[in-house]
Amino acid sequence: MSVEPVKPAAAITPADNNQIRTLLQALGLKAGDTVSAKVTAMLANDVARLTIGDSTLDVSTPEPLTVGAALTMKVEQKGQALLLMTELPQATAVPAGSQPPPAAASGPHLASPAQAMATIVAAFVDLVGREGAKATGAGIVDGGQVAVAARGSTDLARAGEANANGVAGPKPAATPREALMEAVRSAAVRQDGLGPLFADATAILGRQAAGTMAPLPQPVAQALASLLGFQMPAEGAASPAALQRAVAQSGIFLEATLANAQGAPPPPDLKATLASLRQALGSWMNDLGMPMEDAPERGLDHARPPLRGALPQGQQPAGPSIPAGSTLAEIAQRLGDKTEAALARLTLLQAASLPDQGDSQRPEIAAQVTTEIPVRFGPETAIMQFQITREQDQESAGQPGAKPRRDWTLRFSMDAEPLGPVHAAIRLRDGHVGVRLWAERETIAARLQSSSRDLTQALEASAFSIDQVTIAAGKPADPRLEPHAVTRPHLLDRTT
Repeated sequence: MSVEPVKPAAAITPADNNQIRTLLQALGLKAGDTVSAKVTAMLANDVARLTIGDSTLDVSTPEPLTVGAALTMKVEQKGQALLLMTELPQATAVPAGSQPPPAAASGPHLASPAQAMATIVAAFVDLVGREGAKATGAGIVDGGQVAVAARGSTDLARAGEANANGVAGPKPAATPREALMEAVRSAAVRQDGLGPLFADATAILGRQAAGTMAPLPQPVAQALASLLGFQMPAEGAASPAALQRAVAQSGIFLEATLANAQGAPPPPDLKATLASLRQALGSWMNDLGMPMEDAPERGLDHARPPLRGALPQGQQPAGPSIPAGSTLAEIAQRLGDKTEAALARLTLLQAASLPDQGDSQRPEIAAQVTTEIPVRFGPETAIMQFQITREQDQESAGQPGAKPRRDWTLRFSMDAEPLGPVHAAIRLRDGHVGVRLWAERETIAARLQSSSRDLTQALEASAFSIDQVTIAAGKPADPRLEPHAVTRPHLLDRTT
């Protein structure tokens, strides 16, 4: 047996040792202590995701680890740095007749806008066509049926958006459905993007690790560390498996997952983690003599509520809103408000993913999921929103004896430097893929055009027939509205 150090992967942690130090403080561990960990995923050949208690930690290792393996780790201190040491076997035996789990391909360095867009789009094509379509789509109706009792549907989302825009709502609810509509209307005026909470969590844990603020209660620190574990590094967008996992853990399938768990421990989930954080903050605020209140109503500058059928809209990274030197009471109140706002937004995302009343049994009605994934770009967290739509092909449906064919459309939007706002629509039909990309900045659209060969090669690596690739300056027209302007296509790659 050899003893090798495990340290945070540079692509995942913004500063050396901060994530480990914060996690160890949250768990109450010090140099010389041991802790058990489980390998939950290999993100790359030398990057593993570990589960320690209720927290996750991405680490670099000298050799790939076996997914599912249990590790015993020891905390050691070298100077000011804290290290987690683990015993790694010199060789891992593979049972006869079985194959070791394949390691995800290492994501390339995102050196240019064209390279970043090519990598992300290629990964999404893989996700829809190979792994993500069936796995994600299978839960669309089931997840909606489980969540409908507590979340509502498209009607609720529309009512919520109207209320958020200052339109008066109906009279108090008289039926369960109207009660749900009222609940979603309430969520719409209290919701906000996930970015502000991630920014404040990062700042507070960084200050605690640096010793520039009073210690947080252990349950709060641990819940914040677990929350940050849901950030997907930008390089992870090149891995279909990582994207599929991020979708499954995004919070909108929690009720469906619990209903199907049959007593087994549920996998990590963003909504469940937010609920744990809210509980920990509530206990802390109670100890401070403060009541835990609903998030205040938001002004017009809050993130737009998600709505079924609307185009995805990414959210650019937010800055921390809790000033250095804030009192513990102020920190608890701000974190509590942002946690409530994030949970309210998940309510609306679930509502936007449900069919209208009576549509769930109609196969010709498109099934749709809208969700959001926090993506880490250096020290910042951008929120990528995307939408997966499954619909029955009307041509095959109208032919006698023809097997109904499902078409898939995936749209996503993100807003992060150096690209600025970018949008994509990927259509998968009978093994053929069509891709449209929009960049709102003219300079980025032009740079994408000049790097079109790299983009084409990355898309061809998805092993599907690429029918058409179009790049345009501007943004896609909202299907719910009349188009105000026609975007200018820069590149038509080819049509077969």
